[in-house]
Amino acid sequence: MADLSDVEEAIAQQVVNSLYPLGPDQPSSIGYPCRVFRGWPHAGGLSADLAAGRINVAIFAASDPGNVTTRFSSEPETLVSPTSLRWLTNQNTITLQGEPQASSLVGVQVNSATYVYRVIEGDSLDLIAANMASLISKDHVVELSGHHIHFPFASQVIGRVAATASVRRELRRQEHDIKISCWCPHPAARDAVVSRVDSDLARLTFLALPDNSQGRLTYKGTNVYDQSQNAMLFRRDITVSVEYSTISTEAGTPMVFGSLGINAIQTAI
Repeated sequence: MADLSDVEEAIAQQVVNSLYPLGPDQPSSIGYPCRVFRGWPHAGGLSADLAAGRINVAIFAASDPGNVTTRFSSEPETLVSPTSLRWLTNQNTITLQGEPQASSLVGVQVNSATYVYRVIEGDSLDLIAANMASLISKDHVVELSGHHIHFPFASQVIGRVAATASVRRELRRQEHDIKISCWCPHPAARDAVVSRVDSDLARLTFLALPDNSQGRLTYKGTNVYDQSQNAMLFRRDITVSVEYSTISTEAGTPMVFGSLGINAIQTAI
């Protein structure tokens, strides 16, 4: 699930992309060297950077606790992983086709007995078929050839593949203010970095987060600080608000064989 730290990290990455679109080993887009990080700058390191003409961009959450913005109860969402694995059936011979994907479930029903194998990383079609044949051979005569399995005495053969799934539910929605604080050695550097970062963030409506959810990004304002006690420090803060979800994700259990009924009050039986 997305945490406040994930929101800070996502904004920091957006700032890095804005200032170093060609990569951190290339010159910055504004012509000044920049250091981008989460948290408050260290006094000693900041003084050394400013003296060297380097801009510090600090990303941190505002001191207020934020707001809970949950509006509605959330229904669970099932996300099914795509898989190309499939069985091709020709009378009593089944052939496994497609690209093996770890955690997919491969099943075969011979007469009324069912057998299921969970694919692991590194499995090939031949290896999956061999494992299936090994399971089935305890009860039935099996003839294996590569990823083809033949059952000479079976009356019915069914092959199925089930993809893995995850179930997501939004537990809560909240909003926090995030500050992008630009500490610069002179006004020209401050104008350049703030203009670029502010312009690029303004193009974003949603912020991609590590749990594949989206945080809604809105502009809150800016503050300018000119501190006379430090002639080399020119600072400006951009404040944005991010509304994001706290999400729980659990592994779903796919069904390979069997039946599921829904009764009149919509519960599984």
